[in-house]
Amino acid sequence: MTRKENLLFEIDNLNSVLEKYRSILEKGHLDDVAYLQLNDVLGSVMLALRYYFGEEAYTEHQIIILQRE
Repeated sequence: MTRKENLLFEIDNLNSVLEKYRSILEKGHLDDVAYLQLNDVLGSVMLALRYYFGEEAYTEHQIIILQRE
């Protein structure tokens, strides 16, 4: 997936989540699950933006497991 395709995917995902919670909010209120999901998708868009503009955003968040030999 190219940087542009990645950013478009994340923006589309954000749009669908926003539409879902916008309709829920118009009828009532949001719960903790909405907060967690919105926070997660916004973080994904931020990483995709950083990656699109040339930062190596994904390598900075790698987990390295050290093992004894």
